Amino acid sequence: MDKEIIKYYHKYFNEAYTEWYTYPKDRDEIEQRVRAHASNMPTELYCIISPDNASGLMAHGFFESDLKKTIGILGEMLK
Repeated sequence: MDKEIIKYYHKYFNEAYTEWYTYPKDRDEIEQRVRAHASNMPTELYCIISPDNASGLMAHGFFESDLKKTIGILGEMLK
């Protein structure tokens, strides 16, 4: 997996988490944007991050935990 792609998504999701945490009134919009962005990740990367998630990555009700998990996995991949 190309490290630049991993860096890109790691930075994007980190910034999205900061925005989501900082602006609670905008969370629905932020969640929709992040879900769309996640669904456009390369398939290989998506499968690494969410191998057995039947409801989809960052589904409603799991957004924060999935986003934190995604940031952590991508951070580990950059080491």
